[in-house]
Amino acid sequence: MKPMKSLAANAIFEGLRESAGAYGDDQALLHLGAVLLRTSEAWSAFEDFIARPHPATDKGKHKLEVEKKAKALWEKFIKEYDTAKEHLAQRHGEIDKVIDARLGIVTAKERPLEAMEIRTGLKSLSKDERVARLQQAITNNDDSIMGAVFSNHAFISGFTEGQYRQFRQSAALKNAPEEMKLKAVLKHADELLQSQFGRIQEAIQGVTNKSINRLADAADKASERLSKAMQ
Repeated sequence: MKPMKSLAANAIFEGLRESAGAYGDDQALLHLGAVLLRTSEAWSAFEDFIARPHPATDKGKHKLEVEKKAKALWEKFIKEYDTAKEHLAQRHGEIDKVIDARLGIVTAKERPLEAMEIRTGLKSLSKDERVARLQQAITNNDDSIMGAVFSNHAFISGFTEGQYRQFRQSAALKNAPEEMKLKAVLKHADELLQSQFGRIQEAIQGVTNKSINRLADAADKASERLSKAMQ
């Protein structure tokens, strides 16, 4: 598949911003979107350069120029991609801290004895009573119980790993809905960016391994446009 064009990338990105709700202007999301748009624009300029060799340039020389610019373009893409991924990882960590605070995990770690007593009490209940108690805590945003359970291993409170994951997800969606929405949007944006870079890598390998047909006009404008896109 070919790399996404600018119009398609922009439309998809605006849809992601809308999906992010209150976090539509989140800096990590904007960063990912900016990289996606810049790579789309730069690739379009590169394709234009390929298709418009200077009339005075022979086929072999133009092919060498294409390969040279492809290498420089890819190096620029990789640098931007790595920077965006670092920003994304940092932002995920920040969001997780917010969610942990909403679920009482931070407080539970600051009050380990109280949390231990709650876990012991839950484990002493029957399976059905234990499940009902945690469900009620999630519904009522009782962060003392949620924090005690989710700040330690599942079995310590008497839950299975499956129950723990299910309740943890349910609690986060209930008590930190906007943050969970942002996490999902950032994941989608990251997948789009990875897909775009994969497509660009394949496309660059394709154009540098095949002969370039000689076409006539607008070579200088195409080269200038590519240079601006790479600044």
